[in-house]
Order: sequence, then C-alpha cells, then structure tokens
Amino acid sequence: MSARIIERQFNVTLLIRGTGSIRNTETERTLKGKKGYEHLNEPLHVLLIARGDCKESCEETLDKAAEHVESLLTPVHDEYKKEQLVRYAIINGTYEERPRKKGSEDEKDDGLTLHH
Repeated sequence: MSARIIERQFNVTLLIRGTGSIRNTETERTLKGKKGYEHLNEPLHVLLIARGDCKESCEETLDKAAEHVESLLTPVHDEYKKEQLVRYAIINGTYEERPRKKGSEDEKDDGLTLHH
C-alpha cells in the first residue's frame, strides 16, 4: 500500500520525515540545517496531517490513519509475504533449499533459507 492510497483512504496528508527520509544521502546532507528541513535532525518518522471542520473529527481521522500506518510497519509473515521473499531470493541468486528436520518446529516451514 502506498502513501497516496493511505492519503485518499483516510483523507490525510502523509509525510515521511527525519533522517533517511530523503533517498539521496548527498542531497540530505546538503539540505540538513536549512530552513524547512529541520526535520532532518530528527529520527525517521511519519507525519500525518488532517484537515476538517472540528478538532474531534480530525483527531478521529488521525487515530484511524495512525493505527493503519502502524499496522503496516509491523512485520507479518504470511504465506503471500513468504512467497514474495522466495521469488526475490531466486531473482537475486540467494535462494537455498534447506533440509527439514523430522518432528521439529522447522518441519512446519517450507525448508527455505534466504541469504543476504
């Protein structure tokens, strides 16, 4: 899910701020300390902005959007994610099948090892 989808779904503005928020490290170093880029001195974070008619409505919108963003930041190792990782490892040439141990917890997984 992209930031733009979250913005449309919750009617918020989502900004990624802080150290590491600019992809090009050289550009980040150049901008650090300049007006408008004070956030580069802070840890990496997400800034959500809601606009509305009343404070309560905005707070409710921000709570829902923040809860959704937090759920995306929590790793979930479902079958789809596992398949993606396997395909990625095959593409990168780091896929290696590992033998399963009979009767162990290892037997429950698919016997895959990913090397970085």
